[in-house]
Amino acid sequence: MVGLSPDQRFPHPMTWSFLADLLGLTSVHISRTIKRLREDGLVHVDRQTVRLLDVERLADLCEYEWITSGDQSAP
Repeated sequence: MVGLSPDQRFPHPMTWSFLADLLGLTSVHISRTIKRLREDGLVHVDRQTVRLLDVERLADLCEYEWITSGDQSAP
């Protein structure tokens, strides 16, 4: 949203196991969640890169509130 990744892609050097430990979840839960996000066409994940395919749907899914320049509307 701040223009640091114009193609909605960012590096993801962590393993699912590390991410699970960081979040207090199991690696199985992380793996299933990522699989579901892929199947729903929301993200593309390769070895060490994540690309957000549908930012607005992801924001709705996690109930994210857009705040830009004093405005609460989505971009």
